[in-house]
Amino acid sequence: MSFALPVGTVDGTVTPLDFRQPMLAAELADALTSMRQAGGPSDSTAYHYRGALMSMLHGLPDECPRTARLSSPGLEIVNAFHEWEAALASAYSAESAIPHQHGRRIRRLILVHSAHG
Repeated sequence: MSFALPVGTVDGTVTPLDFRQPMLAAELADALTSMRQAGGPSDSTAYHYRGALMSMLHGLPDECPRTARLSSPGLEIVNAFHEWEAALASAYSAESAIPHQHGRRIRRLILVHSAHG
């Protein structure tokens, strides 16, 4: 996946095996690809979605199991998302909209994944 941005073309490939939770990474990367194929967001907006995805995949707590998926039973994945979002909020100033934007983008990717199975 690549993004045509004002600074040039940027490679946005997501390699799931590069992350501690490769199945979760694959599910959300597939959701982003599905969004783009359906005529979804512009390249710059999709690039921001990818940024939120990278932030989450790098920021999930160590307790989140390697086999985590969106369909994992129990609350482990929900708790992991909550911990990531809480940590993200503390990494930015109180006035920053980035934590909210990242959270909103991840929730949108989850909805796209749900719709496309």
